[in-house]
Amino acid sequence: NTGLRLSGGDIVCYLDDDDRFYPQHLQRVVAAMQEDAARGCVYTEAQYVIEQVQDGRRTELGRDRRYAGLDFSLDRLLIGNYIPVNAWSHRRWLLGEVGLFDEAMPALEDWDLLLRIAQAAPVHRIGEVTVEVRERGGDTRLTMNKRRSFPELTRRVYARHGDRGSAAIAEYRRMNLQHLEAMAAGEPAPVGGDRAYAAWCRARALTESAAQLMAERLVMHWRSRPSIHVVLAARRGDEAAVAQTLESLRGQLYQGWGLTVLAETGWLRHFPEIAA
Repeated sequence: NTGLRLSGGDIVCYLDDDDRFYPQHLQRVVAAMQEDAARGCVYTEAQYVIEQVQDGRRTELGRDRRYAGLDFSLDRLLIGNYIPVNAWSHRRWLLGEVGLFDEAMPALEDWDLLLRIAQAAPVHRIGEVTVEVRERGGDTRLTMNKRRSFPELTRRVYARHGDRGSAAIAEYRRMNLQHLEAMAAGEPAPVGGDRAYAAWCRARALTESAAQLMAERLVMHWRSRPSIHVVLAARRGDEAAVAQTLESLRGQLYQGWGLTVLAETGWLRHFPEIAA
């Protein structure tokens, strides 16, 4: 906040000390803001770099692009923060409307501020990767301490920013908190439960007419048909979740797929239809 108060300019950008902007980042931000004066906030896509730091040396463990191609959704943001602070920029005047970072929050303060901004002005996605975000791999002491604080801080954010009367947002928030609490306790994250999964499927199911139209397109209009292979890793105790996965595969309109299940010897006796 001290930096914000001392800084100048019409557009505010953020950059953590171990992350970086690609050369075109600021140019893309300014162009998007100039393109539409109504836009209060814009964000680009991010390249995540997972690394391990030991004895002052950085070792890259992997890279990924999360949420690539997803247009902005306030509903999604109300459930969890999917936009890293280095990727979003906003007009300075918005700080006078919504306030600064909440310095009483040791983490998630960027999500809280972004939610306030997103509910005060239009947000626009720039479909280009222009920032690099570094994440620590492994269970370091800092990582574990942050995990333990996330459930309570997330509840604080949820209390400040309502669910807009949406039963779906409320349910996904419950599932997210369940996940965070399991992570804080060092347990495997829960899948979400049968009721939540069933609700998710119902919300995304094709209507009968849409399914018929899709089937006709697959059969009559596809000149080439790709081969899709699914690799499923299963452990003891996953039987119910695997059964749901198999059921979803059986119901696919496109049948040009194969399946490989990685499991302990003897585990596949639960599913004779796919046993070797």
